[in-house]
Amino acid sequence: GCYVKTFRLDQPLAPGERLSVSFKGAESAIAVWLNGKYIGYGTDSFTPSEFDLTPALVVGDNMLAAQVFKWSASSWLEDQDFFRFSGLFRDVELYRRPATHAEDIRVSTTVAADLKVARITLKVALTGRGKVKVSLRGVVDFEETQPGVFELDVRDPHLWSAEDPYLYQVA
Repeated sequence: GCYVKTFRLDQPLAPGERLSVSFKGAESAIAVWLNGKYIGYGTDSFTPSEFDLTPALVVGDNMLAAQVFKWSASSWLEDQDFFRFSGLFRDVELYRRPATHAEDIRVSTTVAADLKVARITLKVALTGRGKVKVSLRGVVDFEETQPGVFELDVRDPHLWSAEDPYLYQVA
């Protein structure tokens, strides 16, 4: 199917700022245009497809168009245990990214065999110029062990379980 949406940009983006669109679910492939300029193509119905619209963006009215394809080179991988439909079936988000922002954050944990220490590792991909400070609320700040990698050992961690679904908050 084809989808068209017009939106207005009243003033130019700040230097280094980007405007992106994220299609959270498009089955099974999607092609995107902004103001008649081809932006990109994405496959995989269940993973968001994100596109940077900045190169085709204008101050004033902008026309975003998307064509969703029922069949694509990857659709046979998904077509094993359900009926194939087509279209946008999750949210579509338009968002601005400042010049400096966290592009990606990955959190992993390793718990010692005796359950007395948990090591928390954060990997932060930063776009632009700036610094990252990470802390575990109520515990301590993380130590940056290499650029973009922060680690913290938590003694006697409060471990999550179905009976006690405790979560730490990283800020």
